[in-house]
Amino acid sequence: MISYSENDKRKIIMDYYTNPRSRIEKKDIPNYNSKYLHSSSCVDEITLYYDNDKKDWKFVGQGCAIFLSSSEIFIERIKEIGFENKMQLIENYEKLINFPKSIDSKEKYLLQKLMIFENVNKHLNRKECALIISNIFKMII
Repeated sequence: MISYSENDKRKIIMDYYTNPRSRIEKKDIPNYNSKYLHSSSCVDEITLYYDNDKKDWKFVGQGCAIFLSSSEIFIERIKEIGFENKMQLIENYEKLINFPKSIDSKEKYLLQKLMIFENVNKHLNRKECALIISNIFKMII
């Protein structure tokens, strides 16, 4: 069973926030497709870049630690499980954010490190921050 202490969650969020893996500075990547999305309630914004095979993902983004770290971890997980499984990941992730107590062990296993966001719904202003990454992936057919 995947479980993180509150202290572990904070450490992981700050690690992904301060040490980007997929976040880049460059705003134009040749031979990559892109989608843009911004929050309707704060400064969070993302341009998601992906290759034609949908195997390589990068993003330019700015915003809070919840938004940027959730984007990093979500992209990391997509790279691990493959884009063809994105809908299952999106559904489980959105269920985690909106109804965390209803997540079963199989769903937790798929979510892996994304489980650190299980308490985001306690802070309504942070729910949108955490959901931006799933929303932009839903835009990609």
